[in-house]
Amino acid sequence: MNPDERHLSERDRTVLDIEAGWWSAEVSKAELVARRLDMSLTRFHEILDALVDDPAAEAYDPLLVRRLRRHRERRRSTRRTLPPVETSS
Repeated sequence: MNPDERHLSERDRTVLDIEAGWWSAEVSKAELVARRLDMSLTRFHEILDALVDDPAAEAYDPLLVRRLRRHRERRRSTRRTLPPVETSS
């Protein structure tokens, strides 16, 4: 085990493992998260978002964490370039 990995809890490793391979499960991602972690999909994504910035998570699964960082950066840059939404008063 990489020294950085020991800082991840079992829950955090499970979150990363689910994200890395949920599409191969025979159930939906939400159901898989509920079964394995007993939490909502919203909470799962909150934890996953925090793990993306954790060096221990990157040491545990570098390809997944780097891919998630790229996706997050694309979403952020897209939001910055979108025109403001007009609301009627």
